[in-house]
Amino acid sequence: YGSLTGWNPAILVNARCNNDAKLLTNGRDTKNITYYITTYATKKQGPSYNKSAAFAQGFDYHSDHPQSQYQN
Repeated sequence: YGSLTGWNPAILVNARCNNDAKLLTNGRDTKNITYYITTYATKKQGPSYNKSAAFAQGFDYHSDHPQSQYQN
């Protein structure tokens, strides 16, 4: 079975993007997609402490150096 582009108008309209649907029967395709979704959903997240420090530093910089075009 091939992919069906735009087959389900409700998904097409609500997701606001192109979607490809494929009929999955009991077999290799079903096993592969189940494995992919499970691994993606349970993947380990990277540390976020470096990101929060960078955001805090950027916020401090912009608080100390305000630009008139961004102020109310």
